[in-house]
Amino acid sequence: MEDYPGLVADPDAPRVAGDLFRLHDPLVLLALLDSYEEVGREFPLPNEYRREIQPVDGPQGRVMAWVYIYVRPVEGLSLITGGDFAVTARS
Repeated sequence: MEDYPGLVADPDAPRVAGDLFRLHDPLVLLALLDSYEEVGREFPLPNEYRREIQPVDGPQGRVMAWVYIYVRPVEGLSLITGGDFAVTARS
């Protein structure tokens, strides 16, 4: 299995780099993303992520955005110290 990042709800964790998109048809796209991330009652519990609205810093300031938060135990997992998985994966 390949490594992949997961955002955790921890106020002491470093900032996380990510992509911010404006959704033109949020109900349809969020349903597709939920399916991809296996979020929802139709997937075996416990889900790996939960989707919630959080404040994020975008190019024009702080906005509210949907994020997927990793909800499984993190013991034994590596912390992405700089907060950017793409940079960590390349090094």
